[in-house]
Amino acid sequence: MNLIHILSSSSGAGKTVWSVGFIRALVDLGIRVAPFKALSDDVEGYNVPNGKISISALHLIASARLKRDGIYNPVLMIPKENNLASVWLKGNYLGDVPSLGRDTYFLEELGKNKLQLIEKTALECLEKLNNEFDIIVSEGSGSAVDLFILNSYDLANNKIASLAKMIILVARASKGGCISNLSGALEYLPSNVKKNLNGIAINDVRYKFDELINKGKELAIKNKIEFIGAIPRLTFFDNRESFPPFSDESELDYNELASAIKKHTTFEKLLVNLNLKY
Repeated sequence: MNLIHILSSSSGAGKTVWSVGFIRALVDLGIRVAPFKALSDDVEGYNVPNGKISISALHLIASARLKRDGIYNPVLMIPKENNLASVWLKGNYLGDVPSLGRDTYFLEELGKNKLQLIEKTALECLEKLNNEFDIIVSEGSGSAVDLFILNSYDLANNKIASLAKMIILVARASKGGCISNLSGALEYLPSNVKKNLNGIAINDVRYKFDELINKGKELAIKNKIEFIGAIPRLTFFDNRESFPPFSDESELDYNELASAIKKHTTFEKLLVNLNLKY
């Protein structure tokens, strides 16, 4: 499956930033790109044909210049009180599950049958997209290691990773400790993720840009992977909640992200590794 999977060392690390920028950069080259977010969360969710999806998924869809559809985000989690979240599968309510916090949900509490239905539906969506597009840019959910460490089922990160041709692990500089976060995540990543891990990347760098790049390169060499790049702070970080997907303002942000991806990362090399022709 021609799928690149974007994971992160923690929740809120900028997976959507990288996914949106990478998708738009590919689309601008005439490549047919399908965004995919197997599981996402949102305070309410947005009703679309064939489902109910998050605002992050809508940004991914808009960056690919596609129409809204639930196939791109089959599972939606809506947080509730008392550390619970409701589970929606392509617009259908399946039940509530406990959560450890945002982006960390214990789907196995739904029971075996519903869990199998969730996985089957997500994989069917992926297969359909794989048959219709040149590449799938998939985004994980929360931390790539938390559910694995807790011996819990992880659809959005580990399950999808087993199908990926390439995996990139990202961290956000402005949250602090991005190098140590990447280092810790690299140590605990499950074997199926490590096997296809292409490299690491940093985003939202506001200060000491060159110094962070050097430390990122050192970490990549230590782990025998590539350093994909680092991008500075851009307006999308501030605007994504204010400017709705498919708006003129968001279009400007998507294009800015695409330019940053092409300028500050090994974008051309990634195209070759993914065997993408344009």
